[in-house]
Amino acid sequence: MEIQIATLCDAANDSNGALNILGARDLYAAPQVPFGIPHAVLVVRMAFEREDAGKHDLVISLLDPDGTPVMKPAEVSFGFDFPPEDDIDHVANNLIIPFGGVKFEKAGTHIIDIRCDGEIVARRPVTVLVRAQMAQPGQQPPPAAS
Repeated sequence: MEIQIATLCDAANDSNGALNILGARDLYAAPQVPFGIPHAVLVVRMAFEREDAGKHDLVISLLDPDGTPVMKPAEVSFGFDFPPEDDIDHVANNLIIPFGGVKFEKAGTHIIDIRCDGEIVARRPVTVLVRAQMAQPGQQPPPAAS
């Protein structure tokens, strides 16, 4: 198994196996922490070879800079049979997992940790910077000090 894509994004859909991703990002400029993301999705595209057929358990965790879980891990169990045709040597599967409501308590580099059957198969950074002047549209800067 190979993780081809693993990213947080604003939206995604799967159109008959074609993965469409909108607003992929690994950096958030926040006016302050704690900082929440009201809506996001985690997209994971996995490629499998014949020997990967069968049942698998996927666990996806979001860890803060100290390695502490930010939220309850997402757990997905899945299984598949490989197509019988000899000329098909791999298949791909797209997972689109709602990740909204995430609250980052700390600035710094967080890690999306993806494990399949207990083994780490991918790790992706997500960085939160405190930069009032760089906040995303719709975010309010913190009040000025008096």
